[in-house]
Amino acid sequence: MSPRAANLDEFADLLAKVYTDFDKNGYDVINVLPMNMAVSDKTFGKKSCGGQVFLGEVGFSVTKGAMVVGKRKED
Repeated sequence: MSPRAANLDEFADLLAKVYTDFDKNGYDVINVLPMNMAVSDKTFGKKSCGGQVFLGEVGFSVTKGAMVVGKRKED
């Protein structure tokens, strides 16, 4: 998989495990903060006479993880 793409299936499985572990240890999940990585791709256009011309870079972010925040359940 490209480092510029998130593996959403793996990400969802890891989040589910964290949620389950929190619950087993007496915590409620109160927030999930995404961890994003900024990346960019060079963009080129085609010249009418052939060839390419550099147009600039397009920026975007990829979610690479998350911070899960929990709060101890009240008895």
